[in-house]
Amino acid sequence: MLKVKFRRIVIYSTLFLFLALVWKFVFTPTHPKNLLLISIDTLRPDHMGVYGYGKDTTPNIDKWAKSAAVFTNAATAVPMTHPSMAALFTGKDPAKTRIISNSGLLVSENNKTLTSILAQNGFFTAGYSTIGSALDQGFEVFNTHEFKSFYYNGAKAEYNERFTMTERADYEKFILSSADILKSSKDGGRFFLWVHLVDPHAPYFAPGGLRCKFNSKFCDEISGKNLEELEELRAQYQSCQNNPVPQDRIELMEALYDGEVAAADRLVGKILDNLKELGLDKNTLVVLYGDHGEGFDHNYYFNHRQVLYDSSIKIPLIIFDPAKGRSGEKSDVLIQDVDILPTILDFLGIDYKKGSFDGKSFAGQFGKFSKIIPAPRKRAIFANSYFSKFAIVRDNLKYIYSLPQSCLLESWHEELYDLVADPNETKNLAGERTKELGKLRDDLLEYLSDYNLPIEWKSNEVPGQFSTEDDSAGDLRSIGY
Repeated sequence: MLKVKFRRIVIYSTLFLFLALVWKFVFTPTHPKNLLLISIDTLRPDHMGVYGYGKDTTPNIDKWAKSAAVFTNAATAVPMTHPSMAALFTGKDPAKTRIISNSGLLVSENNKTLTSILAQNGFFTAGYSTIGSALDQGFEVFNTHEFKSFYYNGAKAEYNERFTMTERADYEKFILSSADILKSSKDGGRFFLWVHLVDPHAPYFAPGGLRCKFNSKFCDEISGKNLEELEELRAQYQSCQNNPVPQDRIELMEALYDGEVAAADRLVGKILDNLKELGLDKNTLVVLYGDHGEGFDHNYYFNHRQVLYDSSIKIPLIIFDPAKGRSGEKSDVLIQDVDILPTILDFLGIDYKKGSFDGKSFAGQFGKFSKIIPAPRKRAIFANSYFSKFAIVRDNLKYIYSLPQSCLLESWHEELYDLVADPNETKNLAGERTKELGKLRDDLLEYLSDYNLPIEWKSNEVPGQFSTEDDSAGDLRSIGY
């Protein structure tokens, strides 16, 4: 009898161990070893093939995205580089960090960043930045390049001397030198590599044939023009104004912009090729993200930071998980840049305390985690640079609230758009759907009051226009723009 019982104990114990091993290796998620973050400045998703654009601007990204997850409803909290990048790296709302412009100290030492968290977890960290050194916190290796930076320094005499194809070649060489980190990390421990591309941020001056590839009717006009001459075509319309931009000027700027997008795509393709050639694509989580968009809409505006239309706040977000390819799967879950940090940590298997971030992980969209993942956000809050405009999106409605000194189009202080019926935000419903507007206004103002917002700025503290001659140039110089 004892032998029978002992035999049963052995059988059951063996079966339990077998099932535990099966659970571990089959059902427990396998976490990627490394992280590659590619951020692209001023990249609109609707100017990329993978997001449905009709022009072949991003063939390399499109091909890679076929095995990745594509998020079609991601947006930045503030359409400006430093506030957007800070939201990603800290997982904190700009209203809380008060990082609302490109000037000054970017991240407080009290804020943990993606970089510092990964460093604490044994990652080797390296950054290749074209936006200055304000995000160098936590990086063991941090390299910068000032491509395009001189454009905003007021020294116009230097435009044509410094902005040459030689300088672009130096910039591309700098970006591709990030492969040195990949090579040195091939047989080592875990690594985090961040590469930030400045194209397609203005000035639009793509190399070679890319400049008129996407609208040949402008080739005669732009052929032979130097940087300053091309930029003057854009600069006369980039201020906040109520003078409609001629349609052919919009088409010209979009063509020049698309050339810059294609230039960025070439570099991304080479970075991804380097990763694959070294065999690191098999164990590296790759996140491709844009910090903000660019305005070619509403007939008023060639920039991004002063307004809150989707052309400025919508961003591309594509994630490749080597443990589980997604075959080009697309998700329309509502995402903000503050959500990316906790999502990355979930993918990499790094624990964090609940409530550590304002962002919410959307890793559950991949259906690969056994633990409970918070539900996607139901609303998103936005602000422009210097916090003179605010917006809230809930379901299909967007409400925009503007302070008097902000960029006011048609003198509107309140705007309401149905993003399903009117995705281009051309019909302001503020005077028609007052009940819905009132609910969104109350929701937005309640949120803002928690952070003592809005601030009643003095008129000279919030630039009404953007130009290379105003005080904002100092902000841009400080980050390498």
